[in-house]
Amino acid sequence: MNQYESFLEQAESKVFLDEQRNEGALLEKQTQNNLKNTSTIFSNLELARTRASAIRKKTIENLEKYLIEFESEFSKKGGKIIWASSEKEVGAELVKIVSKRNIKSVYLKESPLVKEVNIEHSLNKEKITIFGHEPFSMSVSEAKFIVADTGSIVTIGNDEKEQRILQQASTQVFLASLDRVLPQTNDIDLFSTLYSSYAFGTASQAYTNIINGPKQANESQGPQEVFLFLIDNGRTELLAQPEQRQALACISCGACSNVCPVFQLVGSKTYDAVYSGPIGSVVMPYLSTEEDYKHLSYASTLCGKCKDVCPVKIDIPRMLQFNRRDYVEKGNASKKENISIYFWKTAMLKRSAMEKGQKVKNFMLKQFFRKDWGNRRDFPEAVSKSFNQQWKERKGLK
Repeated sequence: MNQYESFLEQAESKVFLDEQRNEGALLEKQTQNNLKNTSTIFSNLELARTRASAIRKKTIENLEKYLIEFESEFSKKGGKIIWASSEKEVGAELVKIVSKRNIKSVYLKESPLVKEVNIEHSLNKEKITIFGHEPFSMSVSEAKFIVADTGSIVTIGNDEKEQRILQQASTQVFLASLDRVLPQTNDIDLFSTLYSSYAFGTASQAYTNIINGPKQANESQGPQEVFLFLIDNGRTELLAQPEQRQALACISCGACSNVCPVFQLVGSKTYDAVYSGPIGSVVMPYLSTEEDYKHLSYASTLCGKCKDVCPVKIDIPRMLQFNRRDYVEKGNASKKENISIYFWKTAMLKRSAMEKGQKVKNFMLKQFFRKDWGNRRDFPEAVSKSFNQQWKERKGLK
């Protein structure tokens, strides 16, 4: 069973469950409450969103410049950067760090990016214990943002014990995808507040930390080493798409998923992807093989609720349409899709074809669309007479 068939099967099993519908309704209610709180946190929320959107757009359009600036500033402070193009490279380089220091246990903070590059698998393969007993000599976690002008790493969390463990590790390893860069330190306040308010309905999380590299000579506390993995894993391919690259502006607040009618009815597990919901449907064909996740670009009603709620104003429905266009232009459409479009086009270009062959039309519809239509709805049938024929008969025309 491929990813597409699995998606349909799981969606079919969940979409009419009261439990799933109640959970979806609860998600939207939670997001609406968060938005009410957000409107009180910002004196002018629309202005904040517009400003954030402009900053993220500028950043994505000049990503190479800001990444080089970050690398320069981070390195000056003693930080060590590892550029990783793929999951395999991340795992191999991380194992080198662990092996060189003879580290036997690692504290690993779970996150989408950690899951994306399968850190747990890489460590388990080398028989490195994840968690184990305190104190930990090494921690691995995701950076929420990285800041170009100061070479700083920003983390956001609300677990006191976890924050203590992460801070006490002598070797701290951070993961950041290429798109996580912010141009200036002044941007941290805006984006951390937008993230916290949209995701949790609060002005900030309990712990927002700024890491400026390893402990300096004049400092009494801090890690001995700080590593940052800058991870591509398909993002430069997405960056090369003029119409879809702004999907990289996402700050991962989750609001778009919570208001999406498809996500609400099928749940996150149905997507079987690290990043689910509307924004996940845009990016997953690039972060993985397009053959595996191309169907997600069609898992949307294009209602626009995701665009309306996005704190950085990403036009997700438009990007999903471009994904669909690219999918067809690359010749990835199935034989069934090509044949059905061929007959539809033939009929639409010739009125005589449109007005004849009711049985043939019904046969073709059932052959090509019955499975996708599902078992919960009555399958439509072609009418015996077209609208043009009926109109002529009513007017007494030949």
